[in-house]
Amino acid sequence: MTTNARPSGDGCADALEARRFRELFDATPAAIVELDCTGLHAMLDELRKDGVVDIRSYIDAHPAFVLAALERTRVVATNEHFLTLMRASTLADACIPLIGYWSPSPHVYRQFIEARFDGKPTHEAETRMLRVDGTTIDCLVSSAYGAVASRPYSTISVLVDVGARLVAERELARVQAELAHAARVTVLGQLTTSIAHEVSQPLSTIALTSEAMLRWLELDEPDLDELRALARSTAEQTARAADVVGRIRRMARRAEPLMRPVALNALVQDGCRFLHHEFLRRDVQVETRLDPTSPMVLGDAVQLQQVFINLALNAIQAMTSALSAVRRLRVTTRLTAGDWVELWMEDTGPGVPACDEARLFQRFHTTKPDGMGMGLPISQTIVQAHGGMLRLAERQESWGCRFVMEVPAHTRGTPA
Repeated sequence: MTTNARPSGDGCADALEARRFRELFDATPAAIVELDCTGLHAMLDELRKDGVVDIRSYIDAHPAFVLAALERTRVVATNEHFLTLMRASTLADACIPLIGYWSPSPHVYRQFIEARFDGKPTHEAETRMLRVDGTTIDCLVSSAYGAVASRPYSTISVLVDVGARLVAERELARVQAELAHAARVTVLGQLTTSIAHEVSQPLSTIALTSEAMLRWLELDEPDLDELRALARSTAEQTARAADVVGRIRRMARRAEPLMRPVALNALVQDGCRFLHHEFLRRDVQVETRLDPTSPMVLGDAVQLQQVFINLALNAIQAMTSALSAVRRLRVTTRLTAGDWVELWMEDTGPGVPACDEARLFQRFHTTKPDGMGMGLPISQTIVQAHGGMLRLAERQESWGCRFVMEVPAHTRGTPA
């Protein structure tokens, strides 16, 4: 028996409760621990007496409160599974102030304090904890407040080791990032002709204006206004070439996702500039209907750009291969009433055959003769990683296909 639980109060009822509690404690096939939160409750009661109603603002102003709460909360009972999980040799080694376990992640314990102050009966979160032997472990902690009637200030917590799962998730994310990078490089290969044209145009203009400037400078009295105009043109074309190269570098680089506020309208406009020559070469008319509120999403701009370009290229290829008489691409952004941001991509191609709709996002399934079947699955994975969804929607009259990307809206910030 490793529990240190003890009945409080008088009578057989408390003793019976304590005995059942100890039996449940020891029989539970997971790491379980009882915490004495008397000190924490005294701290929270003091705040209420002082008129504090917003615990979050208070802790923002007094971050040391969390550490003090951890010092005043103590482990008083455990089972064998907890001792094994935390690598404690004896019960005495395990029954220490909570700061001994939570020192790597006090910001997570703050959530438990806030839940308790708000009167919630339970709270659950993942955190990194310090073991008795000094090593760390990733745990899912589920806590129930006041679970024992005879000890209203106690907390019962169950801990589950999630380290292996987190390792698997990180490895999956790494593989997905590698696939996404490979797909971006493949897209750049498909756009070689357009990229060459986009770069050669400003370079040709720079060469011509430079020759013209040299000729003007050879005159006895060069026209300074003309030279200034040529210099401005050279600077503009240099910036244009640099912009093209910058977009290519962003698409080609292998980097960890960078989550930050992104203006979806700006992302669409940048993607259309990237594909400008491809639209001209394939005789595609592009129409954009951008939400005037300029909705923001939280995400990686390069990955979301990849989704946009993949959808646009699919539409271009569908219209081209079907020899569509009218090749139109319409891109719409809108902020929904439910605080979601949608991007619609519609084209006048033949649409997706009914027999392919169910398998459209399956890996290696493709409707193209030379397709790999990876573009849409990778795009869907990217959107899902942003908390959203990519789907084929019911097409409207005169349009062949409509894809919809939905991602949660983000409060306005600085665009990526």
